[in-house]
Amino acid sequence: MQIGFLSIGHEDYVGELSEHLAERASQLLSALEVDVVSAGTTEVTPSGAADAARRLAASDIAGVIVFVSTWVEGPVALAAIKEIEHLPFALWTIPMLDWDGRRESTGSLCGAAVVKGALDRTNKRFSFILGLPDPGPGNGKVADELRAFCIAAGARYRLRHARIGLIGYASMGMYPGTFDHVLLRDIIGPEVFHFDTYQLIERARRYSDDECAGDLAQLKKVVKVNAGATPRQLSETVKLYKGLKSLVDEYRLDVVNVKCQYELSKIYGYTQCVPLSWLADAGTVSTCEGDIPLSVTMLILNLLTGQPIYYGDVVDVDSDGLLLSSCGFAPFSLLGGSDSGDPGDLKAEIQPFKHKGFNGLLTSATLKPGKLTFARLVEGRGDYKIILGVADGVATPLRQGMFPAVGVKLGSGDRMDAFIRNLASQHYAVVYGDILRELELLAKMLGIEAIVI
Repeated sequence: MQIGFLSIGHEDYVGELSEHLAERASQLLSALEVDVVSAGTTEVTPSGAADAARRLAASDIAGVIVFVSTWVEGPVALAAIKEIEHLPFALWTIPMLDWDGRRESTGSLCGAAVVKGALDRTNKRFSFILGLPDPGPGNGKVADELRAFCIAAGARYRLRHARIGLIGYASMGMYPGTFDHVLLRDIIGPEVFHFDTYQLIERARRYSDDECAGDLAQLKKVVKVNAGATPRQLSETVKLYKGLKSLVDEYRLDVVNVKCQYELSKIYGYTQCVPLSWLADAGTVSTCEGDIPLSVTMLILNLLTGQPIYYGDVVDVDSDGLLLSSCGFAPFSLLGGSDSGDPGDLKAEIQPFKHKGFNGLLTSATLKPGKLTFARLVEGRGDYKIILGVADGVATPLRQGMFPAVGVKLGSGDRMDAFIRNLASQHYAVVYGDILRELELLAKMLGIEAIVI
C-alpha cells in the first residue's frame, strides 16, 4: 500500500541538516519496501502544511507519516493533521545527533512533544515514533516501528474494501459467531455478502466427473489421499471446491465462510473440510460454521502476513497451554507434525470420516511447529475488542486419532489464567510468526480494545 510522507518544521530552523534528515527518512521508508508518496519539501506555514496534507489525502494512500524535521509551531502541525486525521498517521520525531563534529539538535523533539500533547488532549489516535532515520546500530527499533505502522495501515485500508461471502448462517447455535452487519461494516470495514447453501450445491452440480479429473489429479500432488476415500466422495469434494471457487471469482470475495453443519455434512453428505483447506492455499481466506467474527480475525491475520490462516476449537487446556483443533479444516501448506507428535514423522492425508453427525472427507494432519500469533475478534454491545497473544506452536498427535490440531504453549499458569478469563468463544485463529505489534497498532487504528494474553 501507498503511505504518505509529509515533513513539517519552522522556517528559522529548516536548513541543510533538517533537509538531509527528511530525505533520509523518506529513503528509510523506501528501504522498508514502503511505496512512499511524498508531499514534497518541508512545510513551515499552516496554509502550506494544510495544502500539502490535502493533496496527500486526495491520493490513494493507507496512512501518513508526519515527519517533524525541526521545531514546529502547533498551528502548522495541526493544520496538516486536521486534513489527514481520518487516516492512520504517525508522528515521527528525532533526538539530537552527531553532525559535523558536534552534538546537534534541530528542535524536532521539543516541537513533537508540543504536538503530541495537543493530540493526546483531544484523544486523537496516532503512533509516536522517536529515532533517527538511520539503519545504523541502535536504530533497528525505529525501522521496526515504521514497518509495523505501514503494515497495519495497509491492513486497515484493505479491511475497508474486503468482501466476505457467508454461505448459510451461524452453525449449531453458536451465538458468538453471530454479528451485527452494520456495526461490522462501520467499525471494522468488510462487507458481508450472503448466499444460501443451495446456491453452492447448484454450482457444484454444474460440473461433470470428467471436468473434475484434472483438479483431482492436482490435489493428489499436494496431499495424500487415503485409499478409503471413494471415487464419489472425491468427485463431490472437487465439485464443491469448484463451486466455491466460482463464487469467489464472480463476486471477488476475499473470504468465504460455509455453514457445513448440518446442511452439507449431514443432509447432503459431503463436508466442506477439504474444499476450504484447498481454497485457503489458493489465496482465499476460508473457514466454516458461519462464525463471521472468526472469519474477520483470519482476514486480519492474512492481511498482516500474506499467509494462509488456520483456526481451531479450544478443545483442551493444561497448566501452560491449550490444544486448538478443527473438525477437518487445515490449509495444506501449514501441515507439519504427525500423529506421533514427532515433527520429523509427517503423516498428512485426506481421510473419509463417517459419524452420526456428519459424513465426508477431512484433512487429517497436525500443523507444523513454530512461533505463532493467536487472535479472536469479539463483538460486544455496540463495540469490538480483539484478544491476542504470541505462543509456541508445538507438534501434537492427531486429536482423537483423526482431527487436525496444533498445541499452543503459553509458557505460564498466569497466562493460561488470563486466557481462560478472557475466553470469548471456542474458535481462535492462528498465524505463524510474531505479529503482536502490528495487531496492537491495527486495533488502535480501528478504535477497538486489544487484550494481550
